[in-house]
Amino acid sequence: MRRPAVPVMAAFVVGIIGEYLAQAGTMACVLVCVAAVFAAWFFADEERRRAGICMALIFSAGFMLTGLYMYDHGEEVGTGRAVTGVVLSVREKRPDNIKIEVETDKGRVLISYFNGIENARTLIGRQVTAYGDVEEPKGSSNPGCFDYRLYLKSRKITKVMKAGDIKVGPVENSFRHRLAVFRAGFEDHVTKGMGEDEAAITIAMLFGDKSALDEDVYEAFQRNGTAHILAVSALHVGMIYALLSSVIGGRRKIGVNIIMAAILFSYAALADFSPSVMRAVIMILIHIISKICHERYDIISSACVTGMIMLAMNPCALFGAGFQLSFFAVSLIGMLMPLFEKIKLPDPIRKAALPGIVVQFGMAPLTAYMFNYFSFIGFLVNIPVVFIAGLIVPFGVILMFVEIAAPGMTAGSGGVLGTIVEMMIKINNGMYMGGRAAVDVASPPLWVIAVFYAALFYAASEHSRILWLRKEKEKWLAELSLLISAGLFFGIVFGNPFSSAQCIFVDVGQGSCVHLRTPSGEDLLVDGGGKTSFGATKEEREKYDYDVGEKILRPYLLKNGVTKVDIAMVTHLDADHYKGIASICRRGMVKKLALHECLKSEEEKVLSETKMNKKNLIYLKTGQVFKSKGFSMKVVGPPTSSLSSGGNSDNENSMVIKAQWEDFSALITGDVDENAERNLIAAGADIASDVVAVPHHGSKYSSTEEFINATRAKAAVIQVGKNNYGHPAPEVIRRYKAAGVRVYRNDQQGAVGICERKIETVK
Repeated sequence: MRRPAVPVMAAFVVGIIGEYLAQAGTMACVLVCVAAVFAAWFFADEERRRAGICMALIFSAGFMLTGLYMYDHGEEVGTGRAVTGVVLSVREKRPDNIKIEVETDKGRVLISYFNGIENARTLIGRQVTAYGDVEEPKGSSNPGCFDYRLYLKSRKITKVMKAGDIKVGPVENSFRHRLAVFRAGFEDHVTKGMGEDEAAITIAMLFGDKSALDEDVYEAFQRNGTAHILAVSALHVGMIYALLSSVIGGRRKIGVNIIMAAILFSYAALADFSPSVMRAVIMILIHIISKICHERYDIISSACVTGMIMLAMNPCALFGAGFQLSFFAVSLIGMLMPLFEKIKLPDPIRKAALPGIVVQFGMAPLTAYMFNYFSFIGFLVNIPVVFIAGLIVPFGVILMFVEIAAPGMTAGSGGVLGTIVEMMIKINNGMYMGGRAAVDVASPPLWVIAVFYAALFYAASEHSRILWLRKEKEKWLAELSLLISAGLFFGIVFGNPFSSAQCIFVDVGQGSCVHLRTPSGEDLLVDGGGKTSFGATKEEREKYDYDVGEKILRPYLLKNGVTKVDIAMVTHLDADHYKGIASICRRGMVKKLALHECLKSEEEKVLSETKMNKKNLIYLKTGQVFKSKGFSMKVVGPPTSSLSSGGNSDNENSMVIKAQWEDFSALITGDVDENAERNLIAAGADIASDVVAVPHHGSKYSSTEEFINATRAKAAVIQVGKNNYGHPAPEVIRRYKAAGVRVYRNDQQGAVGICERKIETVK
C-alpha cells in the first residue's frame, strides 16, 4: 500500500468517534463487532487478515484512549474551593476579564478572573493558587450550536472556575515563563505607535491571540474568508520556515536542523501550542527528517502521522474546530493540488495564489456549515491579503530576533509594521463592502457535507484515477458507493436530533423564545430573549453586555436551517422577550414583525429599534386565527375585557398564543401573572394544550392551580436562566408536578423540542 498511514489514521479516528457515540456498557460489544468485520473483510489471505486485525487493534486503541479523556473528571466541583497549578496560557479580553489556563495535579482548569492583574501574561510558567467556585463547563444548550464543554475537552480542560482571588507563587516552568516575559515585552515595544486595531491584528498574526480584536474588524476578515491570517497557522509557520531556511541554509546538516526545530518549537510555545501550529511544526519536522534520510516526502502521509501523534496526546482534539480546519486544509492541498496544477497558469499565480484558491474552493461547504456565511470574493481578496501577510509575519519574526539580540531595540518599530497592517485592513475592508460581499447561509444537513467530502476525496485520489483509467468502473462505483454510504451513516448519527421538531423552546438564558415550524415550511418565532446580566451596574451592562440576538438567536436559526423568519411575534416589550427579536430584525432576518394591537402606541419606538419597514409591522387582535395546512395559530389573550379596563401592567397584557398541529398543541404565555390567568379563565379563552410555556419563567406570582388545571397540559417548559428573581419558584414546580405535568427547564436541559408528541432535550 502506497500510503499505509491513511487507513491507520482512519481506524484511529473511527475509534475516537465510536467512543464518543457509544455508552460505556457497549464497549466490549463494539470492539468484538469491529474486529469481526475487519477480519471478515481481510479474510482473503493471511497478509490481509493480519492487516485487518491491526486495524481492529488501532480502532480499539482510539476507542479506549478516548474513554480515558472523556471521563476524566479533574478537579472537584464546588464553591469556595482552592485550585493550585502552573499557568499554561493567559488571555486578556479586557483589563478586568482575564482567562487563565492552569495545569493542576488532577487536570486543566480555565479560570476567569475579573479583578485585573498587571502584566498578566507573565504569569505563564508560574504556580498560582486561585480561590473561588469550580464548575462543569456548559455544553451546547441549543441544537447544532457551539459546544463549549467539548471545545474545552479538545484543549484538555475539564473544569472552569470563577476566581475571587489569586495568589501568585514561584516560577515552576522557567522555559515558558521566559518566553512569556519576552512576548509581553516584545508586544509592548512593537505595538507602540500603532492604532488599537493595528496592534490587535499584529498580535493575532504573530501569536494567534485574538482576544483584543474588535468584533467588527474580526467579522470583516471572517466573512471575507481571510480570518485564517489572524490565527497562527501553517501559512505563518511555513513563512517562518522559509525565512529560516533562506537565512540558515544547510538544511541537511543535523546540527542546523536541530537549531531550526528548536526555533519552531519555541515559536509554537509563544503561540500557546495551538492545534494548527503544532500540526505545521510536526509536519515540517517530518519534512526535515525526510531530507536528512533522503526519503520522498508525501504531504498526505505526513498529515496522517502528525494527526496520529496529536490525537494520541489528546483524542478529544479531533472535536476542535482548529484541528478539523487545519487538517481539512492540508488534505485539500494534498489531494486537489495535483489536479489544479495541470491548469496552465503563470508561475507567480500558480505558486503564490493557487494553494489559497484550492483551499477556498474546497473549504466553502465546510465554512458554510460551521460559520454560516459564504463570501463571493473570498477567492479574490485572499490574494492581496495573503501577500501582505507574507510581509508582516517575516518582518515581525525579524523584529523578534532583533529583540532577542538587543532588548529594547524594537521600541518604536511599530510605525513601519503598523503602516503595512493598516494597508491590509483597508484592502480587506474595501473588498468587504460593508458586508455586501458575503451572505448568511443556513448550515446544510451534516449528511450532505459528509457525502460531499467522501465523494470529493475519493474522486481526487490516485487510487480512484487509476481504477478509472483501467476502466474498472464497477469496482470504482462499488467503492464510491461504500464511501457515500459511510458518509450518510456518519451524517445521520451526528445529525441534528431537532431537525424534524415542530416546536422548539430555545435556550436564550433568562428570557423566552419559542420556534414554531409549520407543515408548509414556515418558520415563526414567539419572543427572542435578550437579557443576560444580573448584579451589574447600568454602565457595565451597556459596555459589556453581549447581544443575545446576535450571539445566541441568530446562530441558532442559521444552524437550524433558517435564514429568514416568516413572522416574529413579541408577546410584550420587556427586554428578555423583545431585545433578541429587535436584534435579528436589524440583521434583516425577519420578514414580518407582529405585536398585539395594545402596543400600537409603541410603534415609533419599535420601528426605531428594529429598523423594520412600517409596512412589515402587523398588529394582532385577541381571537384572531391564522391557518395553514396542518397548522393553526390563535391569539387567545389578553382578553378584550381586560384591555378595555386598562389592565394593570405590561405583564398582564402579554399576548398569549396557542399553536395547534394535527398531533399536539402548545400554549405560549409570555409573562402573564395570576391576575391575567384569572382573566383568561373568566373570558373562556381556549388555553387547553398538550404543552405549556410556564408563565413568567416560573414566577411565584403566576401558574395558579386553576390555570394549570385549565391548561390540562401533559408537559410544561420553564424558559429560565441565571437570574436574581428566584425563578423558577419551588412552589410553582410542585404545583405542576402535583397535577401530573412533566416539567422541563432550559437552564438544566437546554433547548426542548417537540415532534409529534415526542419530547427531545439537548442535554
